[in-house]
Amino acid sequence: MRLMHGWTDLRRAWLRAGSPVRLASVGQGVVEYGLILVLTVLFTVVILGVFGGTVSDVLSLIANAIDAATGGG
Repeated sequence: MRLMHGWTDLRRAWLRAGSPVRLASVGQGVVEYGLILVLTVLFTVVILGVFGGTVSDVLSLIANAIDAATGGG
């Protein structure tokens, strides 16, 4: 196996990997997944900020009901 030396070999390997259009579409997919992830996180933070107290109250009620049903204290 031959090791790559210098920019020339790196450029040849990049050109063998596929056309620039195909590589750009792969990069576009990565960017789209990144945007989806960021928007999901932002949406989750906003929803928890708005409804966080209510969610906490509901979870406390559920925990108390489970404790009462199982005889826990």
